[in-house]
Amino acid sequence: MTRARYNIAIIGRTGVGKSTLINTLLGRRVAATRAGRPVTAVGFHRHDFDLRGTPTTLFDSWGLESGRAEEWKGMLVEELRLRSPEKPPETWFHTVLYCVGAGGLRVEPFELAILSELAAENYRVLVVLTKADQATREELETFTEVLDEQGGGVAAVIPVCAEQKETLSGPTALMGIDELKLDIFRGFWAAVADRLPAR
Repeated sequence: MTRARYNIAIIGRTGVGKSTLINTLLGRRVAATRAGRPVTAVGFHRHDFDLRGTPTTLFDSWGLESGRAEEWKGMLVEELRLRSPEKPPETWFHTVLYCVGAGGLRVEPFELAILSELAAENYRVLVVLTKADQATREELETFTEVLDEQGGGVAAVIPVCAEQKETLSGPTALMGIDELKLDIFRGFWAAVADRLPAR
């Protein structure tokens, strides 16, 4: 009998902190991080770990870059096709983390369309506001309201700071990581159940 496996995809623009988030979620450095230019190769890259006793694979993805949106979407669509409801449930992406940098707090219409399409295909989508220490509480609340109105079925919006470091304005502290892990874990069976009717 195949043991249940939870697959999580992390997608979003280049430079929003996906690799840092992955390293923090896994508790070890598996993804390269660097300011200024893309560091993740084209495609999806798997990292296995244990999430509260559940075998879990986290798929890091090439970041969405300016001028390459169609190429990026094509890569995403092809990967989702390989993990359609007709395939065994242990191969699906059960939860999709869409990362948005809190420093800019902008989601382009193209990104909103992606979120809506994912939700329409019964993917459980969590929007992760990375680098949340760069935004005010009011900005985060306003952005969450916009996503609730236009995000097309996003399950939750979770602000996180995935890195402790010294900045010009002082040190940053980890925040939101435990909440994100808990939300991911609690959503596992719901994510499977949501896609079963399509199967």
